[in-house]
Amino acid sequence: MSLTRAEVLTRKYRTLLNRYGINTPLRLAHFWGNCFHESRLELVRENMNYSAKRLIEVFKRRLDRNRDGFLSEQEKQKVREIVGNPIKIANFVYGNRMGNGGENTNDGWNFRAGGFMGLTFRNNYEALSRDTKIDFISNPDIINQEANAILSAAWFWHTNNLNRWADRDDTDGVADVINIGRKTNTIGDANGYADRKKHVDHYKKIFK
Repeated sequence: MSLTRAEVLTRKYRTLLNRYGINTPLRLAHFWGNCFHESRLELVRENMNYSAKRLIEVFKRRLDRNRDGFLSEQEKQKVREIVGNPIKIANFVYGNRMGNGGENTNDGWNFRAGGFMGLTFRNNYEALSRDTKIDFISNPDIINQEANAILSAAWFWHTNNLNRWADRDDTDGVADVINIGRKTNTIGDANGYADRKKHVDHYKKIFK
């Protein structure tokens, strides 16, 4: 039987994964399950090519709405202006957040999701650069070189103490911290929770 991509990568980067404590069956299952959800383990960055409908669905929190829940005329105009232009979309939805500058800085596009865990925002890229001594700021696209894709994911995992939740086999806790930034009291409220759980359960059968 052929090995899964996660098994191949685990063998190839075992030393790196050990450095970040991702080295037990449960930790590996939760790590790879969430990486697969975020990137499908592909070396591509978030393309930001959203239709108007999908843009409103995914980034509704970035758009103002009136009391009836509808977009204001100003926001409708904004959507019309940026739809079909991935760079403009990224700079709008990610601008002025977590270390990113405004839309005219291009930070939203430069520091969009990359690596196997979908690392996003300048603050994270700066911290990753500082801790690994690799310059991800002047050329953020290097995050999608294979070694850096797994390094950035393992770094994020360790920085957010996700082994704590993996050791408890708490799929919801891992998903919450990755997607929301903290453990919540509601089960399954993290974006893509069902998909994450499906892949974690799959990798539990592989790493046992």
